[in-house]
Amino acid sequence: MNLILHLSPEIEAKLLEQAALTGKAPEELALNALHEQLAVADHATSPLSAEEWVADLRQWVESHRRLPADADDSRASIYAS
Repeated sequence: MNLILHLSPEIEAKLLEQAALTGKAPEELALNALHEQLAVADHATSPLSAEEWVADLRQWVESHRRLPADADDSRASIYAS
């Protein structure tokens, strides 16, 4: 099925910005968002299995850009010496 969407300039700008940050095509991001929205509607009526929950979590993690370095969350970095 082909679908034509008319995006507001604000939504288009956000989509293009997110595409540039993630290195993904805007079409891929839009399709992923649609899949996620439809999955949320499905999950409201049926609980997730453990495997589905882990798959959803991994997909969510991968949808965020990676930091250039690991975060230092050690106790020493939190409290002043």
